[in-house]
Amino acid sequence: MDLMPEASSAPPQARRRYVWRSLISGFLFLPLYLGSQIYAEAGGNPTIALIAGYAGLFALLFLLYEFYVLMRQLDELQQRIHVTALALGFGAVVTLMTILGMNLQLWSADALPGDLTALVTTMAVPLGLVFYYIALHIVKRRYE
Repeated sequence: MDLMPEASSAPPQARRRYVWRSLISGFLFLPLYLGSQIYAEAGGNPTIALIAGYAGLFALLFLLYEFYVLMRQLDELQQRIHVTALALGFGAVVTLMTILGMNLQLWSADALPGDLTALVTTMAVPLGLVFYYIALHIVKRRYE
């Protein structure tokens, strides 16, 4: 099973670059961003928590940049497959988040804790990546 299907059709050098850099930035993102939240809730220095949180955000932005660099290395057909999968996956998440937001509004979102709303909106990108991978497998089957 290919754990990084977005890189499977890339040239070998671009694939190696993407795999290593995305793994490093992904593994940096998790402890920096999530760790900053845990550190802040434990009563740590707010400045250090803020710096760690933004360092995690920078790692996520670097991951997105590496995805962009990878997409530029693909041929036109592979770019089309990935752009279609991105549109389907993130379009589905935007629709889902819109429906969820409308639902929360109907159920008086003001009465809900603020952390719940922040959690729901923060999960948009990870959920979009899951939907992207699902859409990528579906779209790739069309060309196999």
